[in-house]
Amino acid sequence: MNRYRGALILLFVVALMACQLESDIQLLANFPSANLGKVSQLQVSKNSSQIVLDNDNGDNSLYQIPKWRNWWNIKLEGLPIDRLYQFVVNDIFDKTNRGWEYRYTPLFSYDNKSWHRFESDEITHSSVLNALGMVNHQVKIERQYDKKQVFIARFYPYTQTDFDHFYTLLMKEYPELEGEGYFKKQTLGFSPMHHLPIDMITVTNPYIDANNKKSVWIQARSHAAETGGSFVTEGILSWLADRGRVDVNKALDNFIFYIVPMHNVDGVYTGNYRLNSKSENLENTWYRSQSNPLYLDDDSPLENQIINKKLRELSQSSAPFSIALNLHSTQSKPNTRAFFFPHFGTMQQGYSERQANLWHNSIRFIRAVSQEYSNEFGDRLIEPTPVEGGSKFASQNFPESWWWANFGDQVMAVTLETTYEHAGFQPGFITPDRLRALGESLMKGVLKYHSLSHGGLIQLLNSEHLSSSEKFVIPSEIDTKN
Repeated sequence: MNRYRGALILLFVVALMACQLESDIQLLANFPSANLGKVSQLQVSKNSSQIVLDNDNGDNSLYQIPKWRNWWNIKLEGLPIDRLYQFVVNDIFDKTNRGWEYRYTPLFSYDNKSWHRFESDEITHSSVLNALGMVNHQVKIERQYDKKQVFIARFYPYTQTDFDHFYTLLMKEYPELEGEGYFKKQTLGFSPMHHLPIDMITVTNPYIDANNKKSVWIQARSHAAETGGSFVTEGILSWLADRGRVDVNKALDNFIFYIVPMHNVDGVYTGNYRLNSKSENLENTWYRSQSNPLYLDDDSPLENQIINKKLRELSQSSAPFSIALNLHSTQSKPNTRAFFFPHFGTMQQGYSERQANLWHNSIRFIRAVSQEYSNEFGDRLIEPTPVEGGSKFASQNFPESWWWANFGDQVMAVTLETTYEHAGFQPGFITPDRLRALGESLMKGVLKYHSLSHGGLIQLLNSEHLSSSEKFVIPSEIDTKN
């Protein structure tokens, strides 16, 4: 695999040399989480540049899964500032096995820190058949830039360096948190390819015995480019750090929060959309041992084994797990809001008592979060729950499958999917701050779920209580994660 990556880098250098003009316009991917697609098909001219999306790690065996390639993140240097410049993203797939074609609004930045959405009249989307009869979905961006260097990305990038910077600033703002033991950061292990740390943040009131607490597990970025979960994580940690609030102190006094902010550190660094640097999908490879499902088989990716080892250790502590949150993002129609994947259904629908308990617990939590998360007009920003969640997840190898196999209805384990475009803020867009607000709402939901909030009874959550411009149908969790 390392030789393969080396060949790709060499190919990139050759392609880059071929793409330099008299004007010195360059198309680059020399930074973490960068992705410029197929390096052999880069096109750069004085008026435009084009890329063709590639599979994660350039893995040709993934050709038949076009929906696994949707992340791109590039840098252009030497741009003209006196005229329009066009950048084109091509995604080519079979017309009977199509990739993502939802309209979306990319972003640009001059410093790789402050990001801005392009204007709607600067972007065109089209899907046409090429000469080989394949579908070419194109996103064309045309803009006159203010500076000669610009970064352009599918969505807000977020790397491990970004999290480390955020966490350092948070601890500087609240230096007593680490000093007194409210926040503890530790490395659980190192990734298999780039040997990057997989960190965990533990947050609680250290002066209250664990016997009087429950544990909450939160993990993000199992899929590399689903950056929404990172901003949600920032919101969670920022809220927990504000000990001047009564509700925050209730959370710290009653819970131990274990937060893994970046599960797939290799994939994030490499610039993958979904997989780690070994082309493994960390979400559906929690292969449970036949002899003891608490353990994972050796066939499970190292990243999952590292987390599993810690979970086994924590499961023996005196603070039992109550909630496990799995933070993801998904492609969707532009107006789709964040949503959850609850499991099972009611006893009237044929489910067992324990299965129905998990269903009701999940719905109760989702209602609590929905009550807390709304836009400036008071519209709730969580999509309605389905009539039934189904049982197929239980036979899969998802994190929630592991939680169910080992803890049943004692742990409310559920995936949150954030979205990339309007997400209920139309005509505006989802932003990092709005995702951080969702993180805060999750924490308030934890309190309501455990009846530790004065926010009143959890009201019914259904389509009648939510304003929606389009009827939402929850996608298949199996298709979304596999």
